[in-house]
Amino acid sequence: MSILNCFTIGHSNHSLEKFTNLLKSHDIDCVVDIRSSPYSNHNSHFNRETLKDFLQSKSFTYLYLGDKLGGRFTDHNLLYSDGRVDFTKVSETTFFKEGIKRVINGIKKGYKIALMCSEKNPEDCHRFALVAYQLEKRDVLVEHILEDGSKISNKSVENHMINEFKKKKLQISMFEPLADKTENILLAAYKDKNKDIAYKVECEVIRY
Repeated sequence: MSILNCFTIGHSNHSLEKFTNLLKSHDIDCVVDIRSSPYSNHNSHFNRETLKDFLQSKSFTYLYLGDKLGGRFTDHNLLYSDGRVDFTKVSETTFFKEGIKRVINGIKKGYKIALMCSEKNPEDCHRFALVAYQLEKRDVLVEHILEDGSKISNKSVENHMINEFKKKKLQISMFEPLADKTENILLAAYKDKNKDIAYKVECEVIRY
């Protein structure tokens, strides 16, 4: 069975020229935009229509899937009690699974895909903590393109997240179940990262 690969990238405050050079350096030919709100006040050249036209003029394929793989939701069924988006609940929705399936089908068709969001650091973005996590569960190897053009494996980002989580939780009792199993630590680290970076809905917006 052939190995499926996927990249992610954050547009940050790059120029379009730098952004496309980063894509070309990794032979990317398809950008999948997974921003819930594909517009930027500070970097308007990354607004959905502008970016799509530019990428297509440079022979890239552009696909918007922010409605399926985005990280911002106001449906209370997808939120923690404090209004933060719960990535686990999102990953269980039909629309999210459809988005993941479209990405995997695109990879199988031969596209070299980069999932794009806005954050520079993948560890600070739902593209890592939600989308890449679910892709790797489906045997897709994910790598993240960094602003200097280098790439880092999803596993490396995951290991860094776990180490930071352990430092953060040094005061956990030795009797806490988390300390016993690596799998539990991994899940707890993802949950902690989720709550740390997730979009938060203001209380008055939540409807029950």
